Amino acid sequence: MTRVAEQVKTNTQLFLDELWKHSDNGKEVVDINIGELSKDYKYFVKAYLLYLQKIGCIECDYFGDHYLVAVKSKEVSQ
Repeated sequence: MTRVAEQVKTNTQLFLDELWKHSDNGKEVVDINIGELSKDYKYFVKAYLLYLQKIGCIECDYFGDHYLVAVKSKEVSQ
């Protein structure tokens, strides 16, 4: 794995760790409102959420800038 790929995996795991913590270890749905974030931060949050959903770590529903996230896994699988 390249250095860049390893850094991306580390950053994704850190993001998932925060979701896990806010979900009370996967027991609660996390409510995220990205409406007040700058455009750049919105992009990063959306990218992490979409990737984590694609690899099966989370389930995510969204309504505009409002996201409801259920954490299914504590570890990034890919």
